[in-house]
Amino acid sequence: MRGCKTALAQFLLLPLFPTPPSATHTQNRMPNNNYPDPFIVNPNGEHTHTLILLHGRGDTGSAFGAGVYITRTSSGFSLASLYPGMKFIFPTTKQRYTTGGAAAGYWWREWFDTTSLIYPEEESERQVEGLREAVAYVNELIEAEVANGIPRERIIIGGLSQGCATSIHVLLAQNERMGGFVGMSGWMPFASRVREICGLSPGFGISAILDSEEPVEVKNDESDDEVVPEEGDFPEPPPEKRKEAMMFIREVLLGRSPPGDDEDELEVLKTPVFLGHGDEGLLYPSDSSRERRLHESDEVVDYKLGRNIYTTLRHGLGMDVTWKRYRNFDHWYKEPDEIDDIVDFWGEKCDLFPE
Repeated sequence: MRGCKTALAQFLLLPLFPTPPSATHTQNRMPNNNYPDPFIVNPNGEHTHTLILLHGRGDTGSAFGAGVYITRTSSGFSLASLYPGMKFIFPTTKQRYTTGGAAAGYWWREWFDTTSLIYPEEESERQVEGLREAVAYVNELIEAEVANGIPRERIIIGGLSQGCATSIHVLLAQNERMGGFVGMSGWMPFASRVREICGLSPGFGISAILDSEEPVEVKNDESDDEVVPEEGDFPEPPPEKRKEAMMFIREVLLGRSPPGDDEDELEVLKTPVFLGHGDEGLLYPSDSSRERRLHESDEVVDYKLGRNIYTTLRHGLGMDVTWKRYRNFDHWYKEPDEIDDIVDFWGEKCDLFPE
């Protein structure tokens, strides 16, 4: 798995790179079942924004964070240099006994148990305990930032792979609008249930590819057009359907207080969302068997699962979602292309501009 290998390589190379002067491990012990302390890079100037990014399975906040810290845009600048007022927080999950993937039967770091990345909703009840714990933990990190004077609209959350999957539910557990969301090479747990509640059919949009037994016609060119069937214009679900979906996420899935009658409690749905995913091995007309379709895309998380996040958040919950596909790229964030796109997204949607 490229993500884990890359993270390991970054971890092994850490001594070659001097630790940023502002990088620390927080001295404040965090509750919630003994999660390790997060890796934090403090701002170089006046603290104006906070970015909380969650790592993927088998990784750590320090290894993932060190990689993000040295990542450059196409102009050669790091995020820390472009945003000197930004505080970077990279939490680390605790070790769990896992039942899926290459680490099945072992203890390793993951935010929640996942039995299958081909069918991520298979035995989905196993995911609930870890999701609840992780959401509660990351929410306390958010609350700590708010208590330190950073308003929610200046706090951006997100993650890579399973960190993306987890942070989506962290976002939807909030009542107020956040500064933004950045999801990279991820998926959304219980996405099909949310779409069902919102009235989207199982074959809606990209789900038609995943569920269909018939060959699917797709585009095969070098443009930036999506290699998916056109979704067309679909009526958005009424507010009561969105509220019902949010009730499922908060009360049934996460065990938190459901949204009340006040529409302000759904302000979080106004949070702008960025999603990026590689399409390495994406289906073309010559590869139409179901077996090939199930294993296509980035090497770990299927491209269509990432696209399903877009369908669920945009058409199900009515959120403002920016979707970026990266051709012939696998499971990680694409440097510098995706970093450039994130910087553009922050300026266009989050009112956050480089200094």
